[in-house]
Amino acid sequence: MTPDSVKIAFADASYLTERAVSRIALLAVIYLLLMTLFAFISLLLSRRAAAPLERAIEMERQFVANISHDLKTPITVILTNNSFLKASPSSSVSEQAQWIDSTEDAAKNMMGLVNEMLTLSSLESLDRPVEKGPVDLSSIAEKCVL
Repeated sequence: MTPDSVKIAFADASYLTERAVSRIALLAVIYLLLMTLFAFISLLLSRRAAAPLERAIEMERQFVANISHDLKTPITVILTNNSFLKASPSSSVSEQAQWIDSTEDAAKNMMGLVNEMLTLSSLESLDRPVEKGPVDLSSIAEKCVL
């Protein structure tokens, strides 16, 4: 062989190409499986994280519904009693005392509900931890009965 001679060699690269394509396909499948697993785990964790918020929202809806109902009753009583009072303007105060007393009771009830809502609001704004401990239910029940 002379230094100026050229050697030509033929190599079959199909084996390397097939291996590269099969590895790329395998990596693509693994990627899709991992992304699906990641999406599933993310969905589970987000649902778990959102559960307390959903419960709080449901409790707030229930609270608003209860307060609305509890405030609607005294307002209805007051409006009804005022209708009775307007219907008989010539009646004496002593004859209309039951309507006046009922209106006063309803207004006091409504004021109590509003004060309880204000107390609840002020307690929520304090951001202090709630103290939990054992409770003697029998003594509480006894006090309620008495």
